[in-house]
Amino acid sequence: MVNASLLNTDFSNGFTGWQAEISQYNLSTGTDSQSTGELFAGYTDNFLLSANQVTLTTSTTGVEDIWQVVMFQDFILGPASAGATWQLSVDISSSLSSVSDFAFAQLRNLDTNDILNLSSGGSFDISQWTGVHASLEFGVVDNDFILGDSLTISNLALRQQIPEPSSLLLLTLGALALRRRLI
Repeated sequence: MVNASLLNTDFSNGFTGWQAEISQYNLSTGTDSQSTGELFAGYTDNFLLSANQVTLTTSTTGVEDIWQVVMFQDFILGPASAGATWQLSVDISSSLSSVSDFAFAQLRNLDTNDILNLSSGGSFDISQWTGVHASLEFGVVDNDFILGDSLTISNLALRQQIPEPSSLLLLTLGALALRRRLI
């Protein structure tokens, strides 16, 4: 768990700070199994890393179908500087073989299970998540036995955004005008 910030959002240090979860179906025994942890080195076909992005892909080894691939990082968001907001931004793209398959990108409150859906990508004000034990989660799930579904995450950033001086000036003038009316 990380306090105040996510680790390694640009993937410049590989998968440092991230955890993985793999669900696989063994074709010869007919059983499902799941593994969680720092699994990236053992599943290089499922976690493809390139400049500032990672692609999660379902696959088959011939004996096992890796039908769910998830990557996540747990953290607690610290308070923003005075007047600033926390902005989480991410670009998301997916390639799915059918409508029964799905990909997800979400910020999840680990205490209440509330979810902020990030699947469309973009920039999100997450200031209300300050002090929350949260998990940033990305995943792709195959449900039709046609493997090769993928989710690509890029340009992931968590930063404080300070209002532009003109916006801050307008807010200050509005507060002064309100104060003057009340006096």
